[in-house]
Amino acid sequence: MFKEQTSSFYQTLQAFSEKYDQLIENTIQSINSADDHVYKTIVSKFRIGDEFSYEDMIKIAREGAIRYSEQIPPGYEDDEKIGLQKYGDLFFWKQVLKYAKSNPKYSIILVTNDTKEDWFEKDKKTPRFELLKEFNSLTKKAYGCCHSRILFF
Repeated sequence: MFKEQTSSFYQTLQAFSEKYDQLIENTIQSINSADDHVYKTIVSKFRIGDEFSYEDMIKIAREGAIRYSEQIPPGYEDDEKIGLQKYGDLFFWKQVLKYAKSNPKYSIILVTNDTKEDWFEKDKKTPRFELLKEFNSLTKKAYGCCHSRILFF
């Protein structure tokens, strides 16, 4: 009797597992085939930068470890994150710098809802001096103007 119950339970579990796997696969297919108007609009109106390679991410993370230990912005206040996630703000910042440097005729507007002191001065209105200095030094662009959570370069 125990053997029969175990066999029956195993068959039920197997059927459930197959049904669950199919449900996941169907959901993935549905998401991938959905007509995402927001994404299409973003892609049609804005240029999306290239991803960093894994090797580049490791180099940036090494730099980030030094920057964060010295509280050099951005991102050093994100210490609750782990692994490469910890350096997300720095990856983003490096992408902005890379784009600005490779497109010298364009101005840069950076909009963020991050108001921590690893992006903005204590007054929450001006970007950290280190960010302005780094941007100007690498891109040779003059700092323009700023408004709370919006940086103009």
